Amino acid sequence: MKPLGIVRKIDELGRIVLPKEIRKANGWEQGQPMEMFADNDGMLYMKAYGDDPGKKEIVEALSSLLEHTDHKEVSYIARKAIAFIQERK
Repeated sequence: MKPLGIVRKIDELGRIVLPKEIRKANGWEQGQPMEMFADNDGMLYMKAYGDDPGKKEIVEALSSLLEHTDHKEVSYIARKAIAFIQERK
């Protein structure tokens, strides 16, 4: 694990705000379900619930394809595929 140097306080309702930079870097949008894990040493781990790393790779590959093609039909299919994958988070 790498330390980020970010400290947040727990509010009166037990909430912690995740910094925008972390949410953006992980593709977490408002309403994203999160899964939490705790170990016996009190460490808390979180990940997007149902997150599939393969989906992220596919979206990145399709996005790269979009940047490097002028073919309208390929662009259309890539955009539709990205939208389909992203709505199923």
